[in-house]
Amino acid sequence: MTAQLKQRALAPRGGFEAWLARNRGFIAMSVAMFVGSAGIGVVSPLLPVFAKNQGASGVWLGLTFSAFTITQTPLMPFIGRLSDFKGKKLFMVLGLLIYGFVGIGFAWSPTFYHLIFFRALAGIGTAMLFPIAFAYVGDLSPPNHEGRYMGLFNVSFFLGFGAGPLIGGTLKDRFNMDAAFLAMTAMSAIALLVLLLFLPKDTPERQHSEGDDEDEDGRRKHTPWAAMLKNTMLRALLLFQGIWGLNAGCVSAFIALYMVSGLGLSAAQAGLVLSIRTLINGGLQPYFGMLADRMNRVHLVSVGVGFSALGTFSIPWMGGFWPLVFLFASVAIFESAAIPAASAITVEQGRIFGMGSVMGIYNTASSLGMLVGTMTAGLVSDWLGVGYVFRYAAIMMIIGILLFNMLVRLGRRLPVPVAKRVPGEA
Repeated sequence: MTAQLKQRALAPRGGFEAWLARNRGFIAMSVAMFVGSAGIGVVSPLLPVFAKNQGASGVWLGLTFSAFTITQTPLMPFIGRLSDFKGKKLFMVLGLLIYGFVGIGFAWSPTFYHLIFFRALAGIGTAMLFPIAFAYVGDLSPPNHEGRYMGLFNVSFFLGFGAGPLIGGTLKDRFNMDAAFLAMTAMSAIALLVLLLFLPKDTPERQHSEGDDEDEDGRRKHTPWAAMLKNTMLRALLLFQGIWGLNAGCVSAFIALYMVSGLGLSAAQAGLVLSIRTLINGGLQPYFGMLADRMNRVHLVSVGVGFSALGTFSIPWMGGFWPLVFLFASVAIFESAAIPAASAITVEQGRIFGMGSVMGIYNTASSLGMLVGTMTAGLVSDWLGVGYVFRYAAIMMIIGILLFNMLVRLGRRLPVPVAKRVPGEA
């Protein structure tokens, strides 16, 4: 990817064609990510209904969700590392091919056992697509503009997932469940076509292997996992992503139950609250991404997580629809400050250890956090009640961000490898 960045830096300036030439890869990735994430979001809220209609209950209904995480989580670090050596475009194409096949499989599934199988297969596709997509954009990001690039790219991710459930619900109501599933296949095919036609082929990050840990650019590519995890800054990032996933798991698993059963709100109102949060979060990513290039990124992460934790802790005090709308809109603003700043720090670490490798374990930490969050939240709910799930998540976030700052301070006092920076076009 080094040669590609240099090419972009030397591209002619001025005019739409020159701008398009410099940003072709980024635009293709953003379009593909929006269409692909919307395709996944199309089916996510419908799967439990479909599984239940096929007779799934108890643990089988739970597997409709967890099968996805079970296959995705252990694969992401290894696929991420492979992408550093084999090229990232290959894995994203394979991931979208899997998604297209899974959509057809959902529509065909005669029993919930088949549904669970295809859900597990979708987890493999996710491991090939999302971490690698973020790694690709991380490679495209010029030094000191990581926040801007990752913030802009996050827009396509958030808006796609926000639009997907609306598209899926509309197709199901107007036609049938199969129409929503086949829409996943169609949207995956569109995203695949965009990548094949417009995404430049990336160069594997290491082409020379002589037994060293560094290539000719001074980048460490063969660092063992254990050695990578000894890096204090990387551990701080994984801790952040883990507590972020834990909070997401707790809130996503119980907020609808709290609103519908606890407050007597409708399912549509619950969905609207969550959509508002997603859309605000996505819309603010570019602005906070640019801010992350000008301000202390660790401070932005800390403030964002701190106020998000305060908002999560306050959920049980919100007694109606409009207070919850205000609260979730406020939380989304602070989340928008934390996400691009953390992503920018992650890109910096990716230049040291390999972008795919770092993005792979970064996303794995999120998946593990979400899995732990949903499991422990269930225990808290049974023991103390649904309201305490949100307070538990908030307390864990506060503990996590305090440890995050401790690790960052420790990391700044320790020597770390320095990646050679390549000038690029903003």
